[in-house]
Amino acid sequence: MKLKIVSVAIVLMSLVVFVSAPAQIISTNEWFVVPLTVSNAGNANVKTIYFGGHRNATYCVDPIVVIYLSPTDSLLESELPPSPPDGVFDVRFVDSRTGDGKCMDQGIEIDIREWSTTIAIKDTFRVKFQPGDPGYPVTFSWPANLNEFYTSATLTAGDVIDMLTQTSIEITDDMVTSIRIIATKTINSVKIENEIPESFALFQNYPNPFNPSTKIKFSIPAQSNVDITIFDVLGRKVNTLVSENLKPGVYSIEWNGLNAHNSPVSSGIYYCKMNAIGENGASYTQTLKLLLMK
Repeated sequence: MKLKIVSVAIVLMSLVVFVSAPAQIISTNEWFVVPLTVSNAGNANVKTIYFGGHRNATYCVDPIVVIYLSPTDSLLESELPPSPPDGVFDVRFVDSRTGDGKCMDQGIEIDIREWSTTIAIKDTFRVKFQPGDPGYPVTFSWPANLNEFYTSATLTAGDVIDMLTQTSIEITDDMVTSIRIIATKTINSVKIENEIPESFALFQNYPNPFNPSTKIKFSIPAQSNVDITIFDVLGRKVNTLVSENLKPGVYSIEWNGLNAHNSPVSSGIYYCKMNAIGENGASYTQTLKLLLMK
């Protein structure tokens, strides 16, 4: 019991150091966090929140994520209490998919999403803010080397700006109370074909059995958040092939028999699962069996 208490204390201490770090991108080979600094008129109030990627993170709240069981590599996402009354400065990430707080409740200050060096992942972060006293303008700023971690990143606050070429935006419109960041990591490996389908579908991979790689084809009839993941026979996640918001179309993706750490997996049966949630409210789930033979 004493050992457990000490380990938790170490983790929490490391998180305090992380959150209070200078406003620069912090990274290892396994994760990165980007500071987003927000201030109101005359820098009367300043707050920094964080977004980024981590290979073990999910879309929803991940209280503690540890790499290699090392406390110094720990990240924290925790749900915040309700927003303060109007007139009080506040800024937080809120659920960008549904807006109903299903995953993030009242919001969070650190929003880390799944990250991989082998696939394209498009993330949408929504930031809700209250200008507080003395109010607008509200300035958002971020590090200049964002392009080292994202291949594209835009911020929408009425106008759309390129975060890879700009490092700040000043919001003066009191009708704007939230911003949206859409960021893509790695080069897009999902290929679209010239066809608009009538329904969702996940087609059997080809070839199957395969070695060393196989192609998987899928279709979506409407703009959708699409996740395609490989699992082993024990239900453990092996790799994520797609995690993007995609336009209607027929797509193909290749799996090269590697896991999320870029290591070859062993021969055997694997499962490919597709989950899609359309912006029109439609949803789709399908699983197919793959056989890797070496």
